[in-house]
Amino acid sequence: MISLMFQGITAFCITLVSLVFLSKIAPLFGLLDKPNDRKKHKGEVPLVGGIALFIALSLGGIIWGSNEQISLKANGRDAL
Repeated sequence: MISLMFQGITAFCITLVSLVFLSKIAPLFGLLDKPNDRKKHKGEVPLVGGIALFIALSLGGIIWGSNEQISLKANGRDAL
């Protein structure tokens, strides 16, 4: 249970750091949502939330994962 809590905290912290960093470089790559008739937000909004989550889940899996968790079975035998 404790390791699950640490995994969640790790993913949360990585997500926050990724969001801050990616929000600053989003204009360089054109990852901004601009307001128009359909969108009522004010100013340009960075579109980096999905990228930040992907980074957090990937790094969390690398940090907390183990090779023993990855096992595929086919017909009762290990496939890898």
